[in-house]
Amino acid sequence: MVINRIMHYHKATGVCLDDLIQHAYMLAEKADRTFDPTKAKFSTWLWRNLTHGLFWFCRKSLNSGANFDPGLLANHHVEFCPARACEWKDQIENLSEEAREAIRIVLEEPQKLRIKGHEPAKTIRGRLWRYLGKEMGLTEKDVWKVGREIKEMLQ
Repeated sequence: MVINRIMHYHKATGVCLDDLIQHAYMLAEKADRTFDPTKAKFSTWLWRNLTHGLFWFCRKSLNSGANFDPGLLANHHVEFCPARACEWKDQIENLSEEAREAIRIVLEEPQKLRIKGHEPAKTIRGRLWRYLGKEMGLTEKDVWKVGREIKEMLQ
């Protein structure tokens, strides 16, 4: 299970494998110290600690630019590719103001949408649509227009 989580985050983010291994074992040690058998099985507690801990470790590493292994991108397909950030930035600049704001909220202020770690895309999309309608005052037609615009950019 530990190796599974480490490899998942390494392939998805490109964060240095050695740093992920070290952090994962620190998280496993913490999970062992804080485990309460009356609340959960140890495997569940360990999974939760590893998933959340590695997610935030990768996020901080990518934001700071540290611990990144650029050689990984040449050899693997990754879910999130920091090397493509420049391409995306150019594409995002060509979007409407509403679409740029929607992308900014998802990437920079996920707390506004109450995003908690790994949630289904459908859930996050629904929260974003409600946010665009309520907070930004867009009509339902405009919200769907923004969604189609973003989807076209990503394809």
